[in-house]
Amino acid sequence: MTLVACADDKFGLQFNHRRQSQDRVLREKLLSMVETKLYMSPYSGKMFGSDEKIVAADDYLSRAGADDWAFAEDDAYVAYADKIDRIVLFRWNREYPGDVRFAFPGQWHLESQKDFAGSSHDKITMEMYQR
Repeated sequence: MTLVACADDKFGLQFNHRRQSQDRVLREKLLSMVETKLYMSPYSGKMFGSDEKIVAADDYLSRAGADDWAFAEDDAYVAYADKIDRIVLFRWNREYPGDVRFAFPGQWHLESQKDFAGSSHDKITMEMYQR
């Protein structure tokens, strides 16, 4: 499974049970990368809207298969670390208040890194990691 998350410079994912930020261009870029299904929570699904690739379900991490993608906005992915073989981390290049942080589940190496301009952020960095 490919895990996707968005984090600030301190790896913050959420603050007070809400996402720190969102970006329309980032969502479009992510959907263009996914060739199978993109699993996510119903909370995240509201942000993405309707698309045939999206599967929004409370048990999205258990439902995602080996070739699928999963978009996580909290730390629930840690319990599924053995299913993750690639991580796509979008970095906001800012610091926001955060009380839930991204932590790499196991050993990973940075495969590639690319900056792009978003709709709400002048610079978003996409980092791709492999085990």
